[in-house]
Amino acid sequence: MAIASPLAGTVVKRAAHVGQWAEPTHNLVEVASLDALWLEAAVYERELRFVHPGQEVTVEVRAFPGEVFKGTVALVDAMLDPRTRSAGVRVELPNPGHRLKPGMFATARVEGTHAHAPRRLLAIPWSAIQEVDGHQAVFARVGERAYELRRVHTGERAGDDVEILDGLAPGDEVAALGSFLLKGQLLRETLGEDE
Repeated sequence: MAIASPLAGTVVKRAAHVGQWAEPTHNLVEVASLDALWLEAAVYERELRFVHPGQEVTVEVRAFPGEVFKGTVALVDAMLDPRTRSAGVRVELPNPGHRLKPGMFATARVEGTHAHAPRRLLAIPWSAIQEVDGHQAVFARVGERAYELRRVHTGERAGDDVEILDGLAPGDEVAALGSFLLKGQLLRETLGEDE
């Protein structure tokens, strides 16, 4: 028998197969409209005063490097996450051609979020940033020829430097050119422990 969907969209999940028995409570297929997506982002507490519904947002995704997608802030959460000291932000993102897929990783920049007055910031070379377990991290010096892995949150990037929002303090030394070698050594040690 034909089963009509109450909305137009794309089948994103199917649990039923031809010839299978189905009960009225079973979900047979999941249909979603991919014409527009929600991007769930987080804004740190100190930057929250600059973010408001209606602001334009530029979005980049790993799948399409160099391309910029435009969206709009739809909602700013009323409460902070006490662990990360950040608030959730929902961005409505048009998706012509359905190129963007639910679950993609993205970086969002809210337009007009910075005050015009000069401000001091902490920046390090972009070459010091490594991705470890899906998070950005650096190797901070803790002694003579000794480094520890620290997770960081980055802000704006200007040329070869990137702003550090969290994870480092002024005066901390990080490995830049050698950070890739340290990451390789860390991965070898991790694999050795797993064996």
